[in-house]
Amino acid sequence: AEMLIGQPLFAGRDGVDQLGQIVDILGTPTPREFYLMNPKYDASVSFGVRVSPLPWHRVLQRDVGTEVIEMLSQLLKYDPLLRPQPLACMAAPLF
Repeated sequence: AEMLIGQPLFAGRDGVDQLGQIVDILGTPTPREFYLMNPKYDASVSFGVRVSPLPWHRVLQRDVGTEVIEMLSQLLKYDPLLRPQPLACMAAPLF
């Protein structure tokens, strides 16, 4: 994604700002996704208004084709268990 737009996708001033930018694009993670990213996550913490994910064509500001969108959608998931393994990525139709 960063190579397509020529700049960092989630460039934050610090970790908190970067998380905010990730949420702005991927949407608000579920409590389960937060726990999978960080088992010390306190599920009682609420994030108020849920943010919906942005469509990739809007994030990238261009038409990049369905194979690129599919790859980004698979790679950029909060749940690390749902991300494809490196070998599967290299065997993707995109490449």
